[in-house]
Amino acid sequence: MPPESTAGKRRAVGVALVLAALGAAVGALVTFLLRLADEIAPPWYFVVLGACAGIAAALIVSLASRPILQPVPAHGPTPSPTPTLASLADLEQRIASGTRRAAAFRTGLQPILRDLVDDRLMRAMGIDFDTAVAADPERIRRHVGPELWSCLQPIDAADRAPSMAELNAAVDRIGSL
Repeated sequence: MPPESTAGKRRAVGVALVLAALGAAVGALVTFLLRLADEIAPPWYFVVLGACAGIAAALIVSLASRPILQPVPAHGPTPSPTPTLASLADLEQRIASGTRRAAAFRTGLQPILRDLVDDRLMRAMGIDFDTAVAADPERIRRHVGPELWSCLQPIDAADRAPSMAELNAAVDRIGSL
C-alpha cells in the first residue's frame, strides 16, 4: 500500500475520532443543560446522539475531502495523438527516398508496411504475420495479394525499389485486408 493512502487513512480516522468526541462532548453538554432546566431525559441519550452527529460530520468531511477520480475510457486503447507536421514531413521523406533507393525502402518503409499488415491480420484473422508466413507462406501470399507481397519480401540494396504506383497499390491492399 502506498504511503500516501496509509497517511490519508490515518488522517481520516483521526478526524472521525475528533468529531465523534466533539459530538459526545456536545451531547454531554446538552444533557447537563437539560438537567439544569429540570428536563427529564436519560443522560446517555444525548451523549449517543452527539456521538452519532459527530460520526456523521466525520463522514461528510471524509467524503468531501476525497479527490475526484478521472473518468476511465469505457474500452479500447487511448487514441494516439494527432500526427505532427514534422512526423508527416518525415514520412513524406521516407516515401520519396524509399521509391528511389532499395536500401531506403528496406529501412524506412518496409518496417512500417509490415507493422500495418501485421496489425490488419491480427485484427481480421487473429494471426501474426511472421508466424503465418513461417507456417504457410503461400496462404498468406494469396491473402495479401501479389502487389503487397512483393513489397513485404526481403530486398537487397542492389534490387529495384518499388515505384510510387506499386507502393500505392500495396497501401490500398493493406486498407482492404
